[in-house]
Amino acid sequence: MRDCVLLRPTSRSHLQLVESRIPFAALVVLAVGCAESASNAVGDGDSPGAPRVSLIGTIELEQSDTFFVGRPISLAIDALDGTLYVADALNQRVARFGRDGRLVRTYGTPGSGPGEIGLARGVFLADSYVVVTDTRAGTLVLYDRQDGDFQRSVPLIGYTGNVFSTASDTAWIGVRDPTTGTVITGWAVDTDSLVHVGQIPDEFEEYPQIARAQGLPVVSWADSLLVGFGLLNTVFLYSKAGSVLDTIPIPVRYRRGNSKESFERADGSAVKLANSTSALWGMHKMPSGDVALVHYDLTVEERGDRPRIRNTTVYLSVLRNDLATACVDRRVAVESDAQPVIQFLGDTLFMVRQRVENESASLFMSIWQIDTGPCSWVRVPVG
Repeated sequence: MRDCVLLRPTSRSHLQLVESRIPFAALVVLAVGCAESASNAVGDGDSPGAPRVSLIGTIELEQSDTFFVGRPISLAIDALDGTLYVADALNQRVARFGRDGRLVRTYGTPGSGPGEIGLARGVFLADSYVVVTDTRAGTLVLYDRQDGDFQRSVPLIGYTGNVFSTASDTAWIGVRDPTTGTVITGWAVDTDSLVHVGQIPDEFEEYPQIARAQGLPVVSWADSLLVGFGLLNTVFLYSKAGSVLDTIPIPVRYRRGNSKESFERADGSAVKLANSTSALWGMHKMPSGDVALVHYDLTVEERGDRPRIRNTTVYLSVLRNDLATACVDRRVAVESDAQPVIQFLGDTLFMVRQRVENESASLFMSIWQIDTGPCSWVRVPVG
């Protein structure tokens, strides 16, 4: 791995795009990960009894005057060669980087035509494809993984999360689809057939403002699906036919958590809601069968009609494979004045963070090892 050397200078137009930050209108939907120096992102926070996370490497991702990632929004990791795919919601493309941080190729260009992307929301890998969720066009856009050529598009209605689960020949995607009233779409990669399952939780109807936090991570769990819902503190276990098998409240120890009382106190204000709750942003089934979960506690400030995310505190929890006990709330020692982008592979957490300093912009990938050895397992409350 290369040492983290700050790129300087980048183009001024690049800096203006990055420094503009992200309007809070979409809450935690389109947030750029502006973080502290990678040299300070070591160790983990003081959270006794929580899982351990150890920083095992940091890679600076290549940028230049002619190429940069303006707004990282989603991340995929290639298990075959370790390359990294970063969806860019500013430039409407996916950038693929080698594990040395050097740019390999890009996928997609802005636009509304075949093979073009209107608004990149997520990226994942399926078979030989790089798949981009385009929320403006309402499609999955497929590119050949090796040469980047456009292959085809598949209609996908609704708003997606940014962490996906693929199992055998089916990709399970968290999609809040108001036309079907469902939250999960199963996409058969070979046939392009879609199934829509899983009723939208009642809380989304009762407190519409919580639907703005669009983290909808899905884990394929044996013959069922484990689904998270952003600002809800509970994950749902669905059958693949869509019925609710169980609800699993994740214990809260150090993070803010959330409750119906916090939703009511926010009184419809997105800023108050963000400053008083935790957002579940990612889930992943590790090789042990345990499920890793990442929550964000945001700090948001009012700035006229364009509030800004000023800080994100990142917490890691682990739900045991019996779904009955959990080890919760390790604070990952990353200072961020916006929101990092995460993904998992095996028992490893990957995190993309963007930093602007001294009229230069840099993009870093931090890699964290997850260890449940220090865990104090606590009973999950009855849902």
